Order: sequence, then structure tokens, then C-alpha cells
Amino acid sequence: MINKFIKYCNGIGFKSKSKLLLGLSGGIDSIALFHLLRLSKFTFEVAHCNFNLRKSDSENDEKFVKKLCSKYNIICHVKQFDVGLNSKNEKISIQMSARKLRFDWFEVIRISRKLDYIILGHNKNDHCETILMNLIKGTGINGLTGIKTIKKKIFRPMLETERSEIEKWVLKNEFTYRTDKSNYSNKYLRNYLRNVIVPKLKNINPSLITTLSENSIKIKNSIKNLHFFYDKIKDEILLKKKNSIEVNIKKLKKYPSSSDILYYYLKDYNFTDWNSMFNLINSQNGKILYSEKYKILKHNNKLIINKSKLVKVLPKKIFSKQNYIRTPLKLRFNKININDFCINKSKKIAALDYDKLTFPLTLRKWESGDFIYPLGLKGKKKMSDFFIDNKFSQFEKEKTWLLLSGDQIIWIIGHRIDDRFKIKEKTKNIYIIQLLN
Repeated sequence: MINKFIKYCNGIGFKSKSKLLLGLSGGIDSIALFHLLRLSKFTFEVAHCNFNLRKSDSENDEKFVKKLCSKYNIICHVKQFDVGLNSKNEKISIQMSARKLRFDWFEVIRISRKLDYIILGHNKNDHCETILMNLIKGTGINGLTGIKTIKKKIFRPMLETERSEIEKWVLKNEFTYRTDKSNYSNKYLRNYLRNVIVPKLKNINPSLITTLSENSIKIKNSIKNLHFFYDKIKDEILLKKKNSIEVNIKKLKKYPSSSDILYYYLKDYNFTDWNSMFNLINSQNGKILYSEKYKILKHNNKLIINKSKLVKVLPKKIFSKQNYIRTPLKLRFNKININDFCINKSKKIAALDYDKLTFPLTLRKWESGDFIYPLGLKGKKKMSDFFIDNKFSQFEKEKTWLLLSGDQIIWIIGHRIDDRFKIKEKTKNIYIIQLLN
């Protein structure tokens, strides 16, 4: 077992000089890993979580781990958690809460102690149970790959070893361990699969664990090939801009697996309702979906993704003597005589009749009910209609700033001035506003 363990670690490029943090519950798997590390001369420390979920059993687990580490002179970190309170506060299950608390704490220790990896005792059976759980829950093709041997700074070196082999080795060497009685309770899905479903499946296929494990490797390889292809066509489908990413729906639809491709490109943007995401492809313009930090808009055969800004921006006053502001936009202001004026057709510059303005001016976002008398058009127009006529996307509307004199819009910044404030023959003084960013 020791030689197999060392050979496996070397085979995946795991360095024997690495400094490790072992998550040690006291159960048979983690105890086996404890002694494998010790006998293989690895440098490691131990971390034990006491979630106080099993009363005296939890206390005895903690005492057992402390005594074991003291016997072999291994540094031992122990922490007690109120997992019930955390579960309530985070609105997640007890199991999810315990998992999060455990991994967060392990990472804190790893960093503070300058250790290389967190090492855990999951075995081949755990790996296959995870595959079955993911199949039942419908996690998709990625879920059928099971548990990863190495994921970021977490290493699981016993994923190629079946539980029966571990038990046999521990019993042969008379290593003591703790038994978690909750493992026999079938109210948890994993336990039900382990204690009820897997034995029945083994009646059909005695080599079930090996079969599932080998299939997971085949699926991993297939996924690698798919991802290689998705990366190859990425530039054809995605366009990265300064503040957003655009998905070309027409080009995306060329491929039969368009929903899988879309998921691959957008999986890191924290969207959770993927059915709605896929339906967005065929929805009407203006439809928006939100994640915690991002939003995605359907507009003119494109999906546009950018950060979701939920902070309300307060109006800003612009006084007559000001000649420059930095926030929320970079704007320069200048009052000149009509005789010094030269026409500039840039949309980033507004030239207005200074004497028609009432200071302070107001810089703000557009609001429902706003209207303007657009230069070059007759009569007034609602801002909402102006946006439609000029084919503004939802994101472009949200980024639009207005400059007002009193309650009258004088400039849709970067787009159009108001006809009522344009320069005329009788104009004497001109107010030049320049958008710098």
C-alpha cells in the first residue's frame, strides 16, 4: 500500500517535498492517509473540525485526533464551529455549511502556515458515489467526471484506491480509528447510495466501482476535446469590448451544441438559471437576465454581458465658474464669445447659447418621463422614444447621461443637444462642453 501510494503521488507529479495540511476527521480513510503520509516521510500538519453535531462523539473524535498527533509529534489544529447558526445565517443546508466552513478554515491555515496543499482522504468509492449523485441531480456531463484528484490547492491521493483495500490495510496494521455512526443513516443521499443502491448495482455488475471510474476518465477526455474545439471557435462567436462581451447569436446557432458552447463561455459569470439563459437566444430584444455581479441583454441578434451596477448615482451640480469635472464623467466647460467660435461636429462637443442657461446645471442619469426637443427635429420627443429611434441597447440607455438647465435637458451627452439651446444669429456668448472620456 505504501509503495502504491508513493508511486501514485510521483506519477501525477506530486512533489514529496511539499508541505501538506491533512484534513483529519478520525475516520478510517483519513487515518489511513495519516499513516501513509507518516510512513512515506511527508511533511504535514493536521486540521480537525469539530462541528458539535454528534454531542459526545464529536468531543471524543477531537480528543482522539489530538492524542494521535501528540503521539507522533504532528502539529494539530483544532477548531469548533456552530454549524447550525452558520447554516441559518447563510440559508444553506447543514452539510453545505459544514463543507464551506471546513474548506475556508483549511485554506486560512494553509496560507498562514505557508503550506503547499490541503490533502484529503477521499477514495475510489467516494469518487463513484459522487458520479451517481451528480447523475441523479442532473449536473450535466461535467458532473460525470466525479471528484478531481487535484483542484487548485486540494489534493486527494487515494482516489485510485477502493475502500475495501484501505480497510484491509488499516486493520492489518492495527491502526485505531473512529466510526461516525451517522454514516449508517440513510436519510442522506450519499449514505443511501452507499448503503442501499450501490450494493444492488453490484449485483448486476460486481466491477461497478472500476467501471464508473474508467468511464469518468473517458468522459474527462471527451470534455477536453470539446473544450479544445470551443476555444478554437471562440473568436468567431465572442467579441470582447472595453466594458462588455458580445455573443453573436447567428454564429453561435451554426453549431448543434449551441447551448453547451454558451454555457462554456459564460459559466464564470455566476448565472444560475441556465434554461432562461438558453431561452434568451430566441427571446425578443430588451430581455435581461441578472447574476450576482453581471447582467446579460438580448439586443439585435447579440447577447451583451457586462457588470451589473446597482448603485444609484446621485445628480451632480455644475456651477458657472467650473471649467472641469472628473466624476462621474470627465467634462470640460468653457465660455467664449461668438466671434471666437469655430464649428466642431464631434458628438463629444456641445455648443450652446450661454445666455439661455440657468446655473447651476445638473448632470444626471435619464429618468422615465424625460423629454427633449432634439436638434434637427420638430417638436419634443420622450427619451424612451429617442432611444428606440436611435436603436440604443438597454446597456447603452443605462450608460446615458443628461445635462439639464433647470428641469430642461440641454444635452444628451455624446449624442444630441436640445434645439431650444442651440446657437442662433442673436447669440452673443457660447458655452462649450467637451466630453473627454
